[in-house]
Amino acid sequence: MKRANAERLRGRRWQALLENYFGIIEAIFVFSLAVAFYVWQMRDLKKEKTKAEARARETERRQEDDDLKTG
Repeated sequence: MKRANAERLRGRRWQALLENYFGIIEAIFVFSLAVAFYVWQMRDLKKEKTKAEARARETERRQEDDDLKTG
């Protein structure tokens, strides 16, 4: 009987701990998601910028080739 009461009490302590720190745990989780989203967006932006620069160089090279051909 004492063992069952001890386990029940331990369960209540765990539940109380979660209730007390739920806001902090949630804030850490949300902050982590925000950081992950920021990193993802910055990497994607860098990749798209590199692609745009490559397209601009290719267009410039083609324009120069066309100018040389038409003289």
